Amino acid sequence: VAPAAPAASSRLAAQSAASTVVEQLALEAREEEGAQTLERQASELRANASALSRRMLQRAMAAGAKAADDKAQELLTSLVSLERRAKQDEVQAASLRAKARAELSEAEELSSVADSALAGLAGSAGTAPAAAATSAATAPAASSSSETSAAAAAAAAPAVPMVPAVPSI
Repeated sequence: VAPAAPAASSRLAAQSAASTVVEQLALEAREEEGAQTLERQASELRANASALSRRMLQRAMAAGAKAADDKAQELLTSLVSLERRAKQDEVQAASLRAKARAELSEAEELSSVADSALAGLAGSAGTAPAAAATSAATAPAASSSSETSAAAAAAAAPAVPMVPAVPSI
């Protein structure tokens, strides 16, 4: 019986070794399958991260472009407003210059009338009408008949000084 025992024992050892190898191969296959699954998941996560990164970049670029457009529109509106105000200021300045020229012309005319009246006062009674006529001839032409009448009245009655009316602004 002895020779069968070592064969049985060796068969048992071979079966045990084969069983261990089968278990190790099965474990290795499961681990390999798990590793492949993890690799697929990692690959999917990388793809998702790349796609998410691209979307976020596109959103950031769109938000930046919108902010730039909004700021450009704001600046354009401000520029248009400033230009409009500048035109209004130019028109007002031109109006004020024209008014100043008219007032200067009126002041020169009144000064001329006053000079004529003073010349009439300084002259003798016999020369007063001649001085008034000379002053009227050399004075600039009045813009209206009432101003001419005022000049003539000032020259004819030099005893009453003429006070010019202050124009309203």
